[in-house]
Amino acid sequence: MTLAGKSVIVTGGANGIGKALCIEFAARGAQVMVADVDGTVAALVAQQIGGESFTCDVGSEDAISALIDRTVERFGGIDIMFSNAGIAPLCDLNSAPELWDRMWRINFMAHVHAAKYAIPHMLASGGGTIVSTASAIALTASATTSAYAATKHAALAFAQSLFLEYSGRGIKVSCTCPGPIVTQMMQDVPGENTQKQFWGTVLEPEHAAQMMIDGVEQEHFLILTHPEIAKSLQNFARDPEQFMIRFRAALEKAAR
Repeated sequence: MTLAGKSVIVTGGANGIGKALCIEFAARGAQVMVADVDGTVAALVAQQIGGESFTCDVGSEDAISALIDRTVERFGGIDIMFSNAGIAPLCDLNSAPELWDRMWRINFMAHVHAAKYAIPHMLASGGGTIVSTASAIALTASATTSAYAATKHAALAFAQSLFLEYSGRGIKVSCTCPGPIVTQMMQDVPGENTQKQFWGTVLEPEHAAQMMIDGVEQEHFLILTHPEIAKSLQNFARDPEQFMIRFRAALEKAAR
């Protein structure tokens, strides 16, 4: 895939990986719609790269629908829908139902709504690409926040279903599963230091964005940023129980 001239939406585009994605897409010749709940910062990013911006709370289906409409109006269509926005507050077994619902809406249903409203435009124009950001945790496990892990596993499963349903109809589907990246989200994840030590290398968002967009250009379904992630997935498939035991032991050791 060549990105020059393509129209791209990136949600969560004001900061972190999302901002780096917007900058990298623009550097490769794409027209970029920077979407973020912080519309002021999104507008600054758009100004920096010569793109457009849209204030969008991805936890709202109506907001995503409006984002799609605005992009089609401004760019004439959508070639790539990069559903990247996510949150990672502490949310576990004892958290309030409202927080679980918010995690579900932003980390999972946002991907559903992005596909729901973008795919019809893509089918009408002959094709397109749906990309979602999950996490390395979607392929393994998390010891810090069960809601984050659950929503990221769900995001990967949904991407797999989209691939099976639409890849034969001109819709390319990719799911990115980044490991530790230097972002505010990583700093906010409770106990994330143990995860950083377990995964090893911590990447800058610019490096991660380049790898993720390379994967989109090469039309890969699963896009990883750390080789340890693929190795862990293989180990889990080989012996799930022993993998979980070793994972727990490694996290306990890192926490000491």
